[in-house]
Amino acid sequence: MMDVSLNAGQDGLGRFGVDSGSTYKATVFVESTPRAVYDDYIGVVGTPRQSDATYEQYEKPLWNSWAQFYTNVSQEKLLAYATALHDKGLGGHTVQLDDKWESNYGNMTFDPKAYPDPKAMSTQIHSLGYDFGLWVTLWINLDSTNYQYAADHDYLLHDAADPTKPCTVTWWNGTAGIVDLGNPAAKAWYQGNLKTLMDTYGIDGLKFDTRFFDDQCAPRAGYTGSDYQRLGSQLADSYDLQGAGIRVHWGSAAHEAGFVVRQLDKGTDWNSLQASVSQNLALSTIGYPFVETDMIGGSLGQPAPTKDVLVRWAQSSSYMPLMYASTSPAGTTDATTGQQVPYDDQTVALYREAIARHERLAPYIWDQVQRALKTGDPIVRPLFFDFPQDRASYTISDEWMLGPAVLAAPNLTASASRDIHLPAGTWYDVNRGRTVKGPVTLTSYATPLTVTPAFVNLRARGAAKALTALRRQ
Repeated sequence: MMDVSLNAGQDGLGRFGVDSGSTYKATVFVESTPRAVYDDYIGVVGTPRQSDATYEQYEKPLWNSWAQFYTNVSQEKLLAYATALHDKGLGGHTVQLDDKWESNYGNMTFDPKAYPDPKAMSTQIHSLGYDFGLWVTLWINLDSTNYQYAADHDYLLHDAADPTKPCTVTWWNGTAGIVDLGNPAAKAWYQGNLKTLMDTYGIDGLKFDTRFFDDQCAPRAGYTGSDYQRLGSQLADSYDLQGAGIRVHWGSAAHEAGFVVRQLDKGTDWNSLQASVSQNLALSTIGYPFVETDMIGGSLGQPAPTKDVLVRWAQSSSYMPLMYASTSPAGTTDATTGQQVPYDDQTVALYREAIARHERLAPYIWDQVQRALKTGDPIVRPLFFDFPQDRASYTISDEWMLGPAVLAAPNLTASASRDIHLPAGTWYDVNRGRTVKGPVTLTSYATPLTVTPAFVNLRARGAAKALTALRRQ
């Protein structure tokens, strides 16, 4: 465990203490700016060799069923969801069926009651112009027919306290064993099941969930627990993750694979939207360049987001590298009551507008992806990262740079206006079609729901491409 404090003694010093049972080794970078510290860090860990997301996955949203239905999903509901998105002009590259689709977790078979014809479901989703994706896990519940087979063939991790038996872990869907990726035969069996599933039903990609290892389990001989992060990363890297990315520690294998990093689930209120932005800025500046917020509108089993939260979240995400969507502006279900929650035509129109803006920005964003591969530069970052001499920027958490040319300042609150700080430079105000000289703070900038403030640094690299995307037509 590490305790970190800044200026605790009112002396301007940073301190950290580590509580560890073994020797702790660390590298400390001392520089004059956050950017210089970041560059030192990249000099040690290197740059990703690739981004696991494709151009299209940066350009268009991923629609995942989780926050729309949670586990109360079926073939009929998923097809209605995809059809409504299509008919409302809400573009995207993929519709992903999240938890729950299996008859029992780990069976790798569709529940025949909820999914009477999975192949037809896949075919219809493809006919709407979307790829089809599926949520999967290495955790096999004890009531699954695959559990006993896996246990009999020594395909499961062993218990740390009693290595003679399989390790069992309790999770949000029951009690399970975990496929042992340190056993080549177990990995081959698991991947063979995935291949059969994908080939049979026309599944284009996967969303891996849950951990690849648990501390209640014993690593296989010759491996440590941390090795399973590498094994899991190598497994996931062999599939199209469809922009859903993966939650995995940034070890060497994960770093090189360039996974999109998805956040932990957020709620559905204003505070959660603000937290999703702050977390992306934090993740980006510690070496995770390919980030996305939690599903637009949030999740976490809370009441459905209000119209304003959903729209503002979509607007905010349009200025992030990727758009990760679930709650449909065409209508959703309140997870706490089971009641239908309709949204009006303006909600759909403003969400569609956010998607269109993100698509126009895709060539500029793709340039930032390529730069991240070359230099390690984060794609989104706090203002102080680019403007270290601008003291005001160090306390701003609701504005960010998307690459070097675009400053995003969407409204993340219920207020009808907001203050916007612009560092030194010549900025083009996208919404008002004017040029503004910085440094300056624009007080009480009007932000009705139809307005998403953004500015282009006219002298920055990529400004021309950003202007093409954002200038009023």
